Amino acid sequence: MPDKQLSAPARQALIALMINVNEASNPQLHERFRFKIEKSVRNELADAKLIEWRAGFRGTIFHTLTPKGWERGGTVAAEPLPPQVTALARLLYGWVDMFSRHLARTGVRFEDALRAIEHPATDDTQAAPAGVEERVLAVYHELAGNPGDLVSLARVRRRLADVERPVLDAALKAMDRDRRIHLEPETNRKALEPEAREAAISIGGEDKHLITSGRS
Repeated sequence: MPDKQLSAPARQALIALMINVNEASNPQLHERFRFKIEKSVRNELADAKLIEWRAGFRGTIFHTLTPKGWERGGTVAAEPLPPQVTALARLLYGWVDMFSRHLARTGVRFEDALRAIEHPATDDTQAAPAGVEERVLAVYHELAGNPGDLVSLARVRRRLADVERPVLDAALKAMDRDRRIHLEPETNRKALEPEAREAAISIGGEDKHLITSGRS
């Protein structure tokens, strides 16, 4: 049985998550694309097993594409569009469809292509030596009262002051991408101390100030 056709907002969300590549929060999606994934759309995509989602700090919703979501995203632009879609949206859908067909001809998966664009081989995400990630986890568990507690990145950086910042950033980004940890923003930016602002790491255009690990 073919997959059920997605609603226009669900297609929009799917393509936005593909462009974002990494796990995306609603505030991050709003900042980049001026929209958020509403509950009904989130349920539609989750029921179709195209995304997974979790509630983070202060109820912020984070979304991640599943392997099926990446596969569906590569073909969603070829599906018939509803009549109310604007001309600009039709042009963008046409571009995505053309890109998808090119990748299919060359044997490259959509996910691999977009991840390569977001994280090229020369990016500092390739620079973290073995052992740094294990040290990050060890420091986190020393500082956290319980698994899943939020810990300031500033405190982690203080404990790992001997690790050069580009190397530590590379490890943090890789661990967040592999979901060994979750990096989250402080929603109350006014409460941030200068050290916390300086310690932040930017992922997908959003500053992350907190680290958590071990959440179910």
